Amino acid sequence: MKTQLLEITTVKELYLTQVEDMSNGCEKSRSSIQKIKDKAQDKEVKEFVGIALSAMDKALEIFDGIFENHNRHFDNTQNKALTALGAEAEALVLEQDYEKSQLRDLAIISKLRNLIHYPIAGFETFITLAKHMGLEEDLSLLQKDGKSVISNDDAIKQMRDMEQRLLSELS
Repeated sequence: MKTQLLEITTVKELYLTQVEDMSNGCEKSRSSIQKIKDKAQDKEVKEFVGIALSAMDKALEIFDGIFENHNRHFDNTQNKALTALGAEAEALVLEQDYEKSQLRDLAIISKLRNLIHYPIAGFETFITLAKHMGLEEDLSLLQKDGKSVISNDDAIKQMRDMEQRLLSELS
């Protein structure tokens, strides 16, 4: 079955279609993140995955606010990228046998890293487009003090630290 393509004729249509697509991808990958959280054995890794789920929920609330700002009903797009990343995470974490729990926890961190980078890039694009169009209400949802409300700088450092600790436990 061939997917019906949309005709995008304005920056605003592009923006809202991309927000819808990201919202759809976040919804689909959220269930994968929940499943891999349940497999984490390390307390810090499990807590971190919980934080990632909370950030995903915050992003979904922001997307709902944007849809409300534009009186737009969410169109269930077919975000293939985040869906595929979620499926890859499930396959690696849930369908493989691991001799040591630290190995599975390292796999969880690896796949979570992939899953959280994608929405960050999307938020940066949404901010750029919203600024261009002067969508102040959307910008108030997307950023605070001129910076994206969804950031992964601290998360990257925390993942790196957890990876180093787990690797040292395996040595």
